[in-house]
Amino acid sequence: MKKKLLHASVLLLPLLLLTSCESQSISDTIQSTINNALPNLWVSLAQLGAFIVTVFIFFKFAYKPIKEKIKARNEYVSKNIKDSNDALNKANDLKAESEIKLKEAHKEANKIVEQASIQANIEANKIKEDAQKDIDKEMDNVKALLKEKEEYLERKSHDEIVSSALDASKEILGREFTHDDNDKLVDDFISKMKEENK
Repeated sequence: MKKKLLHASVLLLPLLLLTSCESQSISDTIQSTINNALPNLWVSLAQLGAFIVTVFIFFKFAYKPIKEKIKARNEYVSKNIKDSNDALNKANDLKAESEIKLKEAHKEANKIVEQASIQANIEANKIKEDAQKDIDKEMDNVKALLKEKEEYLERKSHDEIVSSALDASKEILGREFTHDDNDKLVDDFISKMKEENK
Protein backbone atom coordinates (compact mmCIF):
# COMPACT_ATOMS: atom_id res chain seq x y z
CA MET A 1 0.00 0.00 0.00
CA LYS A 2 2.77 2.40 0.88
CA LYS A 3 4.51 1.55 -2.36
CA LYS A 4 1.46 2.51 -4.38
CA LEU A 5 1.26 5.87 -2.60
CA LEU A 6 4.93 6.49 -3.24
CA HIS A 7 4.57 5.73 -6.96
CA ALA A 8 1.57 7.98 -7.23
CA SER A 9 3.37 10.86 -5.51
CA VAL A 10 6.37 10.49 -7.78
CA LEU A 11 4.13 10.76 -10.82
CA LEU A 12 2.16 13.64 -9.47
CA LEU A 13 5.13 15.73 -8.38
CA PRO A 14 6.25 16.73 -11.90
CA LEU A 15 2.68 17.66 -12.77
CA LEU A 16 2.49 19.93 -9.78
CA LEU A 17 5.78 21.51 -10.70
CA LEU A 18 4.73 22.04 -14.29
CA THR A 19 1.53 23.72 -13.32
CA SER A 20 3.15 26.05 -10.87
CA CYS A 21 6.05 27.23 -13.07
CA GLU A 22 6.20 29.17 -16.18
CA SER A 23 6.04 27.14 -19.28
CA GLN A 24 8.88 29.04 -20.94
CA SER A 25 11.39 28.26 -18.23
CA ILE A 26 10.35 24.67 -18.24
CA SER A 27 10.79 24.35 -21.96
CA ASP A 28 14.23 26.05 -21.72
CA THR A 29 15.24 23.64 -19.02
CA ILE A 30 14.05 20.70 -21.06
CA GLN A 31 15.82 22.06 -24.16
CA SER A 32 19.15 22.51 -22.33
CA THR A 33 18.88 19.05 -20.77
CA ILE A 34 18.32 17.49 -24.16
CA ASN A 35 21.20 19.49 -25.66
CA ASN A 36 23.48 18.48 -22.82
CA ALA A 37 22.36 14.91 -23.09
CA LEU A 38 23.32 14.61 -26.76
CA PRO A 39 27.06 14.74 -27.28
CA ASN A 40 28.82 17.18 -29.54
CA LEU A 41 29.83 15.39 -32.73
CA TRP A 42 33.35 16.90 -33.01
CA VAL A 43 34.11 16.31 -29.34
CA SER A 44 32.91 12.72 -29.65
CA LEU A 45 35.08 12.16 -32.73
CA ALA A 46 38.11 13.63 -30.95
CA GLN A 47 37.47 11.42 -27.94
CA LEU A 48 37.07 8.38 -30.21
CA GLY A 49 40.35 9.26 -31.96
CA ALA A 50 42.17 9.68 -28.64
CA PHE A 51 40.76 6.34 -27.49
CA ILE A 52 41.93 4.60 -30.70
CA VAL A 53 45.40 6.17 -30.39
CA THR A 54 45.56 5.09 -26.70
CA VAL A 55 44.49 1.54 -27.61
CA PHE A 56 47.07 1.45 -30.44
CA ILE A 57 49.85 2.71 -28.15
CA PHE A 58 48.79 0.28 -25.45
CA PHE A 59 48.83 -2.67 -27.88
CA LYS A 60 52.07 -1.54 -29.54
CA PHE A 61 54.15 -0.69 -26.47
CA ALA A 62 52.50 -2.52 -23.59
CA TYR A 63 50.30 -5.48 -24.58
CA LYS A 64 52.57 -7.15 -27.15
CA PRO A 65 55.80 -6.84 -25.09
CA ILE A 66 54.01 -7.99 -21.95
CA LYS A 67 52.42 -10.86 -23.88
CA GLU A 68 55.83 -11.83 -25.31
CA LYS A 69 57.44 -11.64 -21.85
CA ILE A 70 54.64 -13.74 -20.36
CA LYS A 71 55.06 -16.26 -23.19
CA ALA A 72 58.86 -16.30 -22.67
CA ARG A 73 58.34 -16.68 -18.93
CA ASN A 74 55.89 -19.54 -19.48
CA GLU A 75 58.37 -21.23 -21.81
CA TYR A 76 61.16 -20.69 -19.24
CA VAL A 77 59.02 -22.13 -16.43
CA SER A 78 57.92 -25.05 -18.65
CA LYS A 79 61.53 -25.71 -19.63
CA ASN A 80 62.63 -25.60 -15.98
CA ILE A 81 59.81 -27.94 -14.97
CA LYS A 82 60.72 -30.30 -17.81
CA ASP A 83 64.43 -30.11 -16.89
CA SER A 84 63.56 -30.69 -13.23
CA ASN A 85 61.44 -33.71 -14.15
CA ASP A 86 64.21 -35.03 -16.38
CA ALA A 87 66.76 -34.50 -13.59
CA LEU A 88 64.41 -36.19 -11.10
CA ASN A 89 63.91 -39.14 -13.44
CA LYS A 90 67.65 -39.37 -14.00
CA ALA A 91 68.26 -39.18 -10.24
CA ASN A 92 65.66 -41.91 -9.66
CA ASP A 93 67.32 -44.04 -12.35
CA LEU A 94 70.74 -43.48 -10.75
CA LYS A 95 69.29 -44.27 -7.33
CA ALA A 96 67.74 -47.50 -8.63
CA GLU A 97 71.02 -48.38 -10.36
CA SER A 98 73.04 -47.64 -7.22
CA GLU A 99 70.62 -49.73 -5.13
CA ILE A 100 71.08 -52.62 -7.57
CA LYS A 101 74.87 -52.21 -7.39
CA LEU A 102 74.67 -52.00 -3.60
CA LYS A 103 72.64 -55.23 -3.47
CA GLU A 104 75.14 -56.89 -5.81
CA ALA A 105 77.99 -55.65 -3.61
CA HIS A 106 76.25 -57.06 -0.52
CA LYS A 107 75.76 -60.39 -2.32
CA GLU A 108 79.40 -60.38 -3.39
CA ALA A 109 80.53 -59.50 0.14
CA ASN A 110 78.36 -62.27 1.59
CA LYS A 111 79.76 -64.66 -1.01
CA ILE A 112 83.34 -63.64 -0.13
CA VAL A 113 82.62 -64.03 3.59
CA GLU A 114 81.04 -67.43 2.96
CA GLN A 115 83.99 -68.55 0.84
CA ALA A 116 86.41 -67.25 3.47
CA SER A 117 84.47 -69.12 6.14
CA ILE A 118 84.53 -72.32 4.07
CA GLN A 119 88.25 -71.86 3.40
CA ALA A 120 88.88 -71.20 7.10
CA ASN A 121 86.94 -74.35 8.02
CA ILE A 122 88.92 -76.35 5.46
CA GLU A 123 92.20 -75.00 6.81
CA ALA A 124 91.09 -75.55 10.41
CA ASN A 125 90.14 -79.15 9.55
CA LYS A 126 93.48 -79.62 7.80
CA ILE A 127 95.31 -78.23 10.85
CA LYS A 128 93.26 -80.55 13.09
CA GLU A 129 94.04 -83.51 10.85
CA ASP A 130 97.74 -82.61 10.81
CA ALA A 131 97.70 -82.18 14.58
CA GLN A 132 95.88 -85.52 14.96
CA LYS A 133 98.44 -87.15 12.68
CA ASP A 134 101.24 -85.66 14.78
CA ILE A 135 99.51 -86.83 17.96
CA ASP A 136 98.98 -90.31 16.49
CA LYS A 137 102.62 -90.40 15.39
CA GLU A 138 103.77 -89.32 18.86
CA MET A 139 101.44 -91.89 20.45
CA ASP A 140 102.89 -94.57 18.18
CA ASN A 141 106.38 -93.43 19.15
CA VAL A 142 105.43 -93.48 22.85
CA LYS A 143 103.81 -96.91 22.47
CA ALA A 144 106.88 -98.21 20.68
CA LEU A 145 109.10 -96.72 23.37
CA LEU A 146 106.91 -98.23 26.11
CA LYS A 147 106.99 -101.58 24.35
CA GLU A 148 110.75 -101.41 24.10
CA LYS A 149 110.99 -100.48 27.80
CA GLU A 150 108.57 -103.28 28.70
CA GLU A 151 110.57 -105.79 26.67
CA TYR A 152 113.77 -104.47 28.16
CA LEU A 153 112.36 -104.74 31.69
CA GLU A 154 111.03 -108.24 30.98
CA ARG A 155 114.43 -109.33 29.68
CA LYS A 156 116.15 -107.70 32.59
CA SER A 157 113.79 -109.28 35.14
CA HIS A 158 114.08 -112.60 33.27
CA ASP A 159 117.83 -112.40 33.41
CA GLU A 160 117.76 -111.47 37.10
CA ILE A 161 115.34 -114.27 37.89
CA VAL A 162 117.45 -116.72 35.93
CA SER A 163 120.54 -115.53 37.66
CA SER A 164 118.87 -115.74 41.07
CA ALA A 165 117.42 -119.15 40.26
CA LEU A 166 120.78 -120.43 39.14
CA ASP A 167 122.39 -119.15 42.28
CA ALA A 168 119.62 -120.66 44.42
CA SER A 169 119.73 -123.98 42.60
CA LYS A 170 123.44 -124.18 43.05
CA GLU A 171 123.01 -123.64 46.72
CA ILE A 172 120.10 -126.04 47.09
CA LEU A 173 121.11 -128.80 44.74
CA GLY A 174 124.74 -128.35 44.89
CA ARG A 175 125.00 -128.63 41.14
CA GLU A 176 124.47 -126.48 38.07
CA PHE A 177 121.40 -126.56 35.88
CA THR A 178 121.61 -126.74 32.16
CA HIS A 179 120.52 -123.83 30.10
CA ASP A 180 117.36 -125.64 29.00
CA ASP A 181 116.45 -126.43 32.60
CA ASN A 182 116.93 -122.80 33.49
CA ASP A 183 114.76 -121.53 30.61
CA LYS A 184 111.99 -123.97 31.45
CA LEU A 185 112.05 -123.06 35.12
CA VAL A 186 112.05 -119.27 34.36
CA ASP A 187 109.25 -119.57 31.80
CA ASP A 188 107.08 -121.48 34.29
CA PHE A 189 107.77 -118.88 36.94
CA ILE A 190 106.90 -115.94 34.61
CA SER A 191 103.69 -117.66 33.49
CA LYS A 192 102.61 -118.10 37.09
CA MET A 193 103.35 -114.45 37.83
CA LYS A 194 101.32 -113.28 34.82
CA GLU A 195 98.36 -115.45 35.86
CA GLU A 196 98.48 -114.03 39.36
CA ASN A 197 98.56 -110.42 38.06
CA LYS A 198 95.47 -111.01 35.96
